[in-house]
Amino acid sequence: MTAKITILPDNISIRIKPNTPVKPALEKAGIAINYPCGGRGRCGKCRIQFGVSAPKPAPAEQTLLSARDIKKGYRLACCAQIERAATIIIPPEVRQAPEGRVLSTLGKQVEVDPLVRKVFLALQPASIQCQLSDSDLVHTALRAKGISLTDWTSSALQTLPAVLRQKNHSITATLAGTRCIAVEPGDTTKRLFGCAVDIGTTTVAAQLLDLNTGKELAATALLNPQSEHGFDVISRIQYAGEDPSHLKELQKKIVTCINRCIKALCQHARVKPEEIFHLVTAGNTTMTHLLLGVTPEFIGVSPYVPAFRDGHEFKPAEIGIRLHPEAIGYTLPNIGGFVGGDTVADMLVAAMAEGDALRCVIDIGTNGEVVIGNRQRLLATSAAAGPAFEGAQISHGMQAGPGAIDGWTCHPEVRFTTIGDAPAVGICGSGLVDIVAELLSAEVIDPSGRLQTAPHATSRVRSHGLARRIKRSSRGLQVLVASKTEGAKRNIYFTQNDVRQLQLAKGAIATAIELLLNEYGATSADIQTLYLAGAFGNYIRKDHAQRIALIPKLPLDRIQVIGDAALEGAKFVLLNTHYRETAERIARQTEFVELAGRPDFQDTFAANMSFP
Repeated sequence: MTAKITILPDNISIRIKPNTPVKPALEKAGIAINYPCGGRGRCGKCRIQFGVSAPKPAPAEQTLLSARDIKKGYRLACCAQIERAATIIIPPEVRQAPEGRVLSTLGKQVEVDPLVRKVFLALQPASIQCQLSDSDLVHTALRAKGISLTDWTSSALQTLPAVLRQKNHSITATLAGTRCIAVEPGDTTKRLFGCAVDIGTTTVAAQLLDLNTGKELAATALLNPQSEHGFDVISRIQYAGEDPSHLKELQKKIVTCINRCIKALCQHARVKPEEIFHLVTAGNTTMTHLLLGVTPEFIGVSPYVPAFRDGHEFKPAEIGIRLHPEAIGYTLPNIGGFVGGDTVADMLVAAMAEGDALRCVIDIGTNGEVVIGNRQRLLATSAAAGPAFEGAQISHGMQAGPGAIDGWTCHPEVRFTTIGDAPAVGICGSGLVDIVAELLSAEVIDPSGRLQTAPHATSRVRSHGLARRIKRSSRGLQVLVASKTEGAKRNIYFTQNDVRQLQLAKGAIATAIELLLNEYGATSADIQTLYLAGAFGNYIRKDHAQRIALIPKLPLDRIQVIGDAALEGAKFVLLNTHYRETAERIARQTEFVELAGRPDFQDTFAANMSFP
C-alpha cells in the first residue's frame, strides 16, 4: 500500500509507503532543501507546511515551532513522518540556492604556462633503414622541439600504435610536465581545457578555462550537498567519524557536485569533459580530506592534526570525477588545523609573501580564516564563526539567494533591498550586518547587544519610527525588518537571539584578528592593506562591518574586496606552474597559530562580543 504525496509549488507527485520520513521522500522527488544542523532537529530551519494530513508533531517540533505554527500545519523536514496521503508546501527560504554566478576578483594577469600542454607532431614513419619504435619517434620529435619526455602513462602507450597510424603519423601529444598522458590523432592542440574548483563548506564554485589562452569560458556555483549533514566542518567531521560508510558518502556527495559543475560548464562552453586535462581544487583542510576520501576525524580533536599538509596530486578518474581518464588533479596545500588550501589560494591572490608592507586577509564564512604578514613572516589562524553569516541559526535567516534581504537601512525610513529584487523571504549575511549596524546607530541595540524595549526607546529611536517596530513575542524582543505591507512574502523579524548569534560570529573573527596581531607584535593601524575574501565579502558594506567591530577601523581605501579569491588562486595554479611552487612554499612558510589553548583567548573573545 502506498500514499500519494503532492509537493507544491513544484506540483510534483510521488507515491511512498506510509510513515516514510519527509527527508527521503523529498530526496526521491528531487527536492533539495537545507539542513543547517545536519538534520538533527536542533535548529528549526527546515520548516515545511502540510496542506492537509499534517502528522503528529515530534518533541523537537514542539520545542522549535510555536503552537500557532503547528496548528497551521508547519513541521520540520528532518523530523516529520508522512503518515498518509498529503500535500506538502516547500517555502523558498528553505530550498538550496540555484546555480549562481562566480564573481571575478582583482583581475590580476597571469602568464599562461600550465602543467599540462599539447604538442602537435608530424612524424616520419619508421622504415627498414630507420627502425625506430613508435615511442622513439615521439621522443625524437619532441627533443627536436627542446621538449624532454621521460615517461608515459600506460593508456597513452597502449593507444599510441593505433593513433599514430590513423592520420598518417600526425598526432597530438598531451604532456603533464615531462610525462605523456595521452595521444590523439591529428592536430587537437586548440582543444585543451582545465577546471578550477573552490570547495567551500557551503558553496562549490568552478571555472572552466582554455589552457592555451587562459581565457575563462564558463563559471558556475552550487550548494555543497554535504551541508545536509551540517553547515559547519565539525558536524561533518563528526558524521564522517561515526561510520566508515559515512566518509564514503561525504566523498561521493562532493564528487557528484563537482561532476554537476563540470557538466554545466561544458554545456555552456560546448566542451567535452574528456577534453579537460587538469583539475585544481582549493578547500579548507576538512573539505580536501573528504574529497580524497581521507578521514578528517583527528582534525576535530586536540591537537587538531590533519592527515597531510602538502599539496596532493591525484587522478580524478580514480575517485569518480568525469574528465579525461588521464587528467591530472591537484589539491592546494594545507597550512594547519582548519586552515587549508583555500586560504593558501587567498594568499596567492593577495600576494601576501611579496614585499614588506603588512597585509591581512580575512575570509569570513562558517569557518573564518585570518592571515597577516609579509614576505618576512606569515601567521594564520581559523575562527569558528559558525553559520550565522550564511543565514543559519538566524530566526528568518537564509542563504544568499532570490528574495534574501541583502541591504537594510532605517534612516530616514526603513528601506531594504533583496537579491534579484524578489519579494523578501528572509535575511542573508550582508543584510544581517546592515541590520545590526543600523540598529546600533539608531540606539535600538546597546553596546552589550541588548535590544531596547519600546517604552525605553530613546528619542532617536522614536524619531526613526522604529519604536512601533519593536515587539515582544514568545521568543522575546524582536524588530520587524520587513512586512507584508512593504512587499515581503511574510513578516520578517530580527530577534534578540539573532543579535547574540551575530555577536558570537563577529566576536570569533575579531578575536582571531586581535590575537594574531598580538602574536605578530603589531596593531591594526600597522595594516597597510586588508583584503576581504569569500562570497560574503563581495556584498558586505565595509563601513557597516567596522560599525559592528567585525573588522578593524582602517581608512576604507585600505580595505579591498577580493571576492572568491580561493577560486581565483586555484585558477592561478591551473594556468601557471610557478604558482603551484609558490603555494607549496608559502604553505610551509606560514606559521599556524592555535587560538583555543591561549590563556588570553576567553577574555579577548568576551570583550569582542560587545559592540563599540
